Amino acid sequence: MKDKFRVFRTVICFILIIALPLVFAGCKDKTEKQTEKLSDKYISDRHVEQKFKDPDGKIAFKSDYILPKLEIKGVNEQSISSFNRLMDAIESESQSSAMTVIANKLYEKGKPWKETGGYTVPYASPRYISVLIELQRETSSGKINTTYIPVTYSLIDYNQSSLTKFGKVSSDYLQTQLAKMLMTKISDSGAAVPELSVIRSAFDLTSFVLTSDGFVLYFTNSSLSGFSDIADYYSFTFDEVSNLLDMPNIPEQ
Repeated sequence: MKDKFRVFRTVICFILIIALPLVFAGCKDKTEKQTEKLSDKYISDRHVEQKFKDPDGKIAFKSDYILPKLEIKGVNEQSISSFNRLMDAIESESQSSAMTVIANKLYEKGKPWKETGGYTVPYASPRYISVLIELQRETSSGKINTTYIPVTYSLIDYNQSSLTKFGKVSSDYLQTQLAKMLMTKISDSGAAVPELSVIRSAFDLTSFVLTSDGFVLYFTNSSLSGFSDIADYYSFTFDEVSNLLDMPNIPEQ
């Protein structure tokens, strides 16, 4: 009898080993397909194309990039305007940068600075939408700087979300613990590890996008500019932060 039970248990374990990866793969594929479907439903393109001239009338700075625009049928435009105002601010910052380049004569005649880029939607559910805007700014000398602008937006309260919204702990404690985890990830990559205070100041709790199995946290200021081997962003799984955050996991239907 015991031998039969052992055989039965072995067969069940074998089936689970084979089946579980397929189940999780199916969930991830479902999430990605839903994200694509909902992003098409909620997001449209906002094309920004501008040319800025110097005092001599010559083009010194050109912008040609695409930002996301939130449009949800059946919802009052005023209730989702905060998302589009975030995009307004990004466009305004680009215009301000162009004016600074011209005012400080950072360009070369006949070689205008160029700003290009677009966005992706790594996550979309009936509750949250995450967009990642990636802009490349090329100087007159050909040097290219890339800027990542992550935005996670709540379709529940129509505001930009912070990781504190999912927090099981205080925001200060959360920032410190994430910074410590980032230090470990940086060390594992082989890069030089800055002090904790430097890491803490290099990101804020709104600088993230959700994914199907966690989130990606982005460094958003220049405090790490002297550490060339450090990546611009690091990924976290839901399991990694389960003691700190109550994340939304797989999008709801």
